[in-house]
Amino acid sequence: MAAKSRQFPDEMDDNADDIGMSDADLEALMSGADAPSPGKTIDVEKLEPGERIEGNVIDVRAGEVLVELDGKHHGLIEEEEFEEDEELPLPGTRIKASVIRYDAAKDMVLLSVGKARKEVFWDDLRPGSLLEARVTGTNKGGLDLDIKGVRAFMPISQIDIKRIEDATPFVGKKFRVEVTQVDKADQNLVVSRRAILEKQALELKGNALARLSEGEVLKGTVVKTN
Repeated sequence: MAAKSRQFPDEMDDNADDIGMSDADLEALMSGADAPSPGKTIDVEKLEPGERIEGNVIDVRAGEVLVELDGKHHGLIEEEEFEEDEELPLPGTRIKASVIRYDAAKDMVLLSVGKARKEVFWDDLRPGSLLEARVTGTNKGGLDLDIKGVRAFMPISQIDIKRIEDATPFVGKKFRVEVTQVDKADQNLVVSRRAILEKQALELKGNALARLSEGEVLKGTVVKTN
């Protein structure tokens, strides 16, 4: 019985020609000769969109990352799936991704790392978690923020310790925030900057009081009288 030939994306055939790689070389690479098999066979036809999967990177070229899934099947991740300033993973890297779909004609599982990262991000979120955020805009109740590609909301009362009337000057700024509410089902994330500022103020006050000694004379300025 003749061996079944493996079909590859047209783009990969073009890329192989560009770097002088023969069809035989590409077939050997896809066969898993350069990467260890994870050991568990995957029924690619039963994979569901959004299902999380792991594999070993076996090649990176022309903006595509080729991943060995089980020694028999392979996945493909487009460069656009990675952050703009992020380096593509090196061969041998173990990577987590989400299934987009299985392309039976090309015998290739199309994968997304962005979806997998968001799933992990939501799974790890807890009230009190500290995150870096970027303000993307304002709304009627406060600020819209971006945190690792996920939209978050900050009530205007949680922007600063002092009262904020106009939140527009904060657009484009980056700062650390504390998670106050998490609802993964509704993709609802509420954060606070004020909570962090209040903790910092208390810490500074505590440090200042700790440096005082009994009988020490201090100078001060009256800021308010009753």
